[in-house]
Amino acid sequence: MYAGAMVPPGRGRRPPPRKKRKFGPKMAAAVSFDHVHIISADALTTAQWYVDVLGGEITSSNEDLRGAPQVAVRFTSMNLLIRGARPGEAPGSTAALQTFGPAEFEEQTRMGPFVSHNEWGTDHFAFRVHGDLEEFCDAIKAKGATLSVEPYLFVPPGPGKIAYLQAPDNVSIELVPGPPLAGANGEAALSFDHMHLISSDAHAAAQWYAEVLGGEIKSTQDNLRGAVQVSVGFEHQLNILIRDARPGETPASTAELQSFGPDTFDEQTRMGPFVSHNEWGTDHFAFRVHEDLEEFCDRIKAKGSAVLSVEPYVFVPPGRNKIAYLRAPDGVSIELVQGPLTKPAAAL
Repeated sequence: MYAGAMVPPGRGRRPPPRKKRKFGPKMAAAVSFDHVHIISADALTTAQWYVDVLGGEITSSNEDLRGAPQVAVRFTSMNLLIRGARPGEAPGSTAALQTFGPAEFEEQTRMGPFVSHNEWGTDHFAFRVHGDLEEFCDAIKAKGATLSVEPYLFVPPGPGKIAYLQAPDNVSIELVPGPPLAGANGEAALSFDHMHLISSDAHAAAQWYAEVLGGEIKSTQDNLRGAVQVSVGFEHQLNILIRDARPGETPASTAELQSFGPDTFDEQTRMGPFVSHNEWGTDHFAFRVHEDLEEFCDRIKAKGSAVLSVEPYVFVPPGRNKIAYLRAPDGVSIELVQGPLTKPAAAL
C-alpha cells in the first residue's frame, strides 16, 4: 500500500485479542522523555514551518548527520528532531489522515470530531496551548496552517476545547488548552502535552509501558469517546495516552520496522545501525535513560517482555552517547539514549 514500506499481510483487519501478559514487580523509573523524531521530505523547510507557525526555536542544524540533513526544534519541555531520508531508506507516504465522529460534540455519546491515521501505533502528539485556543488557531491559520478539525468544546461546559492541526509530511498534532502562559512575543505559548497511541489492547500496552519503562498508570477509562483509554505518566509531566479503536475506525497494521545502516558504528561515515518505518511523518519517540544504557537494556530484556530492534552501541566515539532501539507493542518504535547517570530531580 505504501511505496518503500514492507506491509504485513492482513492489513486492515483487527488482530485477535492478545493474551494478557504476566509482569513482575514494577521497576523504578529510570527514564525521562527526550524527543519526537520526524522523517521529512524537506527537513529544513519543515523545521522552519514549526518555527514560523508554532513558535519553536531551531537549536541545531546539520546538513549531513548520519547521511541526511537533521534539524532540532525546541519547544517548552520538548525537542522535535526532523531529518531527511538516510542512505538505504526510500520513504513512502504515511497513511492519510481520516476524519471520524460527528460534526460537533454530542453530549449523549460524548463524541466529537477527530482525525487519525487509522493504524495501530503512534498516531499523533499534542501541544498544550497556553492562551485562548481559538485565537491561537486563527493566528496560525493566518500564517497558512491547515486545521483538520476546528476548535470545539470537547467537554461542555468546561474550558476543554481541542483542535487538530495538519503539519508537513502528514504529521497530526492535537492542540489542547493549557493555563495562561504568555510567550516572549506576547502570543500564546506552547508546551508538550502527550503522545497518543492506538492499540489493539490498550490495557496490556499500558501495563507494558509501566513495567518495562517505569511509567505510572494515571487513569483508566473504559469508554472515553467510545473506546478504552489509559494514561501512562512519566517524568516532567509527559503522558502517553493509549486507546483502543474508536467507533468508525478499523485500524490497519503500521508499516513494518526495517533495519538500516552498518552492523556497528562506522567512524568514517558516522553511521550506525538504526530502524525506521521507512515512511514520511512521525517515526518514533525517545526516552533518556538515567543509568548505564547497556545494564538497563539487559534488565528489561531479562523481564521477557522487551525486545530490542537495535542493541546498545556507542553512537559518537569516544563519548558516552550510547543509543538503542526498543520495539514496543503495536509496532511502536522507541529510541533509548544515554542520559546523565542521575535521575532528574523530579524522580528522586
